[in-house]
Amino acid sequence: MIIGDYEPLASGSSYKPLPAFLQNKKAIINIRNRDNRCFGYTILAALYYDRMPNAVRNRLLNRPMNYTPEMFQQQHLDTLQYPIKPADVPAVEQQINMSINVFAYYDDAGRARYPAYISRYYSDWNEAERGSSFIII
Repeated sequence: MIIGDYEPLASGSSYKPLPAFLQNKKAIINIRNRDNRCFGYTILAALYYDRMPNAVRNRLLNRPMNYTPEMFQQQHLDTLQYPIKPADVPAVEQQINMSINVFAYYDDAGRARYPAYISRYYSDWNEAERGSSFIII
């Protein structure tokens, strides 16, 4: 008989700390949310980054309180069925008019990254007209 440790997520939270390798890059925003809307928070972090005050951008961008219900409504993220699976991303791209690439990792160091979804949806780089493109890990 083989017995393994069971480590459930803390009180329904979908937040997981990044491996040190990825965290040290200082290029990934990891929202400390307690619900299953991590995908929505990631999109909002990308869309509203330039509009956030400097104090928020420099240290507080990972706090869910910076992303209001109105932001979710404006981007039509309030109608999504969370959590989002890679298979659901094409429909989300159509809904919000953005190209999204999703990457995952399968080692504890975060070095073994692989694409979970690569967009085929065309989105112009001109954010004002069509949308933008970003990556979710």
